[in-house]
Amino acid sequence: MNIYSHRFWAQCPNDKAQISYLLRIETGDVIMAERIEQECRFREPIFHEEAADRLLEIFGGAQTLSATHGQVDIVTKRGINA
Repeated sequence: MNIYSHRFWAQCPNDKAQISYLLRIETGDVIMAERIEQECRFREPIFHEEAADRLLEIFGGAQTLSATHGQVDIVTKRGINA
């Protein structure tokens, strides 16, 4: 089992706030760190749940996407046994 964690920022489409994210991927596959960084550079504002769906589609495995938007913590689980 390989576990990858990556911190990144993305813009909220609702209020344009910069949101801090932490992505955790658990998989039997090998994922290049550069690919994770590249795919987490969202060029357009994106909602948390949409980002989670897109990252699952790209990387598979079991994923947890955590974010802090203002004073609200958001955790989304996708994939195996989510």
